[in-house]
Amino acid sequence: MKKGDKAYILESNRIITPVTIIGISGGLYTCSLPSGGAIRLKRSRLYETEEEAQSHIPVEKPKYRSPYDYM
Repeated sequence: MKKGDKAYILESNRIITPVTIIGISGGLYTCSLPSGGAIRLKRSRLYETEEEAQSHIPVEKPKYRSPYDYM
């Protein structure tokens, strides 16, 4: 990835947000958010495609149910 490329990030491990890379310094990527702000992230937090970001959303585990829940 280089300056000017489009990328995707996960917000709160559930929302995929498109960003634009506006700078790279010291292994950190400065990204412009659609809301007008900016954020600095490591390369491992950026995804090249929306599908790649979608595959990294954690799947919710089934809640524990005690035997008393079935009575």
